[in-house]
Amino acid sequence: MKAEGGQSELKLFLKQLHFDYEFPAKSEPSWKSHVDRWYQLDAPAYGLVQAYSIWKDQLPILPAMILLASPGASNKTDRQFAKSGGISPAKFAHTLPNIRCSPLCQVMDWSGPVLSFHRDPHTLVLALREAFELLSPELPSIWVLAGGRKGAEYRVDGFVISQDSSNSAAYSISKRAPFSALS
Repeated sequence: MKAEGGQSELKLFLKQLHFDYEFPAKSEPSWKSHVDRWYQLDAPAYGLVQAYSIWKDQLPILPAMILLASPGASNKTDRQFAKSGGISPAKFAHTLPNIRCSPLCQVMDWSGPVLSFHRDPHTLVLALREAFELLSPELPSIWVLAGGRKGAEYRVDGFVISQDSSNSAAYSISKRAPFSALS
């Protein structure tokens, strides 16, 4: 399809998913055998894996890239680590923001690029914008995952941005101006 000025218009598809959860977990997760020391995960890392375990049947293909929108980065976990005396190397790894995706990648049996965004209050918008800009034949499907608190519960929002309509639903967006279609 040709857009104004003779440029090709790329159709993009968006699927949005939500998962609300309580933390700490009240029971062992179904994916516990895939993640060593799953019980040491912080709330956002646990939520990403638990959300994927619920959503996986709705996600027919794995992403070419994951963008993690983590508004507070790992600040809360960093503070907890520092208050504990900061002596456990096993717990230190969980204070790195992009490491939150490691358990998710283990459960998905996936390896690929993960970018982490931390710029409140615009973290999610920046990650979505970056996903739209990165989408290409080399990166045909990008997941944007965002976690945070929603009252007393936690929440994970997932966005699948794809060039393939079978992997997404709900919105068809022109790459020329993707955010005007969402307003």
